[in-house]
Amino acid sequence: MSVVFGTRCPRYETPESTALFEALEAWNRCLSPGAIPPVDLLPFLDYIPARWAWWKGMASEVREKQRKLYFGLLDECEQRMARGEENDSFIEEVVKRQKSMGLTREMTGYLGGVLLEAGSDTTSSFLKYLLMELVTFPHVQRKAQEEIDRVVGHERLPSLADLENLPYIRALIKEVLCIVSVQSRRLSHTLLWLTWRWNLPQSSSVLNVLRRAYQNLLGKTEHFDDPEAFDPERYLRHEYGIKEGVDPSFFRDNIAFGYGRVRRYA
Repeated sequence: MSVVFGTRCPRYETPESTALFEALEAWNRCLSPGAIPPVDLLPFLDYIPARWAWWKGMASEVREKQRKLYFGLLDECEQRMARGEENDSFIEEVVKRQKSMGLTREMTGYLGGVLLEAGSDTTSSFLKYLLMELVTFPHVQRKAQEEIDRVVGHERLPSLADLENLPYIRALIKEVLCIVSVQSRRLSHTLLWLTWRWNLPQSSSVLNVLRRAYQNLLGKTEHFDDPEAFDPERYLRHEYGIKEGVDPSFFRDNIAFGYGRVRRYA
């Protein structure tokens, strides 16, 4: 929140922090399987009165919570800028260039909100799985700690500039993302064109199930040595962690963040 909007939340009980997690909880309820009907595929559902359409109430709740949070933070950011108390947050730069980039205030608020929500939920999920793996495999934790102590030392905090000198830490991050997906699926997308080997009609709606993609792609013994084992060092042997002789053209570093337009394989 401090990076995106410039508002610090030192405690969980901070109002902005509480509002964020309440909005995320409401949003995740809408995304749960079976929570709402496929309204984008069945347009006639839009004509059902709100008193009978429970999903409309859920959507209204999400919208209300998100807008109160996003534009409340944007208001604070604009007020700081007006007082000359800028703190170099991302949204400050967007506000300065808003006109030149053709953005409205509405777009700016939602841009910050999307970054805030996407970065908060996924980061906390990743850290949870990382801690679980480090507790389960203490030898991995020792190797990671030894590398950090050697490169960073004890007199300062690590920075992004250190990352290129921390190959084991990079491998550890990749292995956690390989073992467990931080989200089970993505929102459905509409195809803009035919997709790779499958002859799917243009404008088809496709639901990307990330967890299934992980099982099909990352859990195969023909791609990885012992894919179910937690072994960060596989990424020291190959940048994608794959076995020797496997065609690397199908893999990429950011596969954990989804697929589609960047690399169409589903």
